[in-house]
This record gives sequence, structure tokens and C-alpha cells, in this order.
Amino acid sequence: MENNNQPPTKISKTWFIQRGSNPDDIFACDEQEAWGLFQNRNNWMRRDFKMIGTSDGSTYYKTIQESKSEVLQAQNELSSLSRDIARYLETKDNLKFKELTPDTDEKMIRVDTLINELQCKIDSKNEIVRNAQKFVVDKAFKAELEKARGNIEQPKNFDVFTPHGNRDKILNQLGK
Repeated sequence: MENNNQPPTKISKTWFIQRGSNPDDIFACDEQEAWGLFQNRNNWMRRDFKMIGTSDGSTYYKTIQESKSEVLQAQNELSSLSRDIARYLETKDNLKFKELTPDTDEKMIRVDTLINELQCKIDSKNEIVRNAQKFVVDKAFKAELEKARGNIEQPKNFDVFTPHGNRDKILNQLGK
């Protein structure tokens, strides 16, 4: 499970690793990738990885499910705001062209103020809806990271090849 803005296909144990000394440079990986990073048997060939923690992946999945309702709410609010601004624009047109109200009139100034306020709200809701997947995945990643912090668990040894998915059984028989 990496933070690549893709929803998870299944819940799996996740290791959070900090790269270098930057506390914001944290990524998630599975057990085999974590083993490779800490045994330095991969293409990275770096020694500045630090384990932040381990989690079961359930918070990530749960947060994604809960955040879907927030996105739907933003979409509903956006449609409501769009209807409101359309009505105010229609009112402005009526004042300007039917009643021939000048732009300096108190009513025109008030309608323009309301339109500008609504447009700001619409822009913020549009940003959430437009970047919904990124918003949801980032929120879920942060929630899972907070759950994992401090829960240090070393990954299993992946240097021993175990065919057919019976890894634990085979390693127990070998005494490892």
C-alpha cells in the first residue's frame, strides 16, 4: 500500500517508513518491501530509512469509506450553491435590464456582494469535489499513519523462499 492516490484493493498490514531526516517524507509499504529496505537488498542502497510504525490497514479502509460521505455532502452543497447563485444572477439581470437600476444603486451593490460570497463558497466546494480522490486518500493515509506511530514491528525474513503460500508452516518446520 503506497500513497499513490489509489484506493486499496484489500486490507493488509502496512509498514510506514521515513526516508532521510525529513519528517514529512514518509511512505507506506508491505512487509516484503520493508524487509528489503532494512536488509538493503533492493535498488535503493540507502541506510537512512527509519521505521515509524506498523498498522493493520483497517483505519485506512474505514477512513476512505467514511470520507465518501463528505465528498457526497460537498457535491450536494455545490449543487445547492449553484442554484442560489443562478437565482441571484437572474435577480441582477432583472434589476439591471428590466428595472434599469444603475450599478451604484444599493440593491445592485447588495446583489453583487451576495454573488461574490457565493462564488467563493462554490470555488472551495469545487476544489474538494475536483480533487475528491486525492483528498480522501491523503486523509486516510494520515489517519493510518497516526494509528501506526510507535507500533514498531520488524518484518519477517523474506530471504527464505517458500513456495505455494505456506510460509509460516514451512518456516516453523525449519525452526526459523
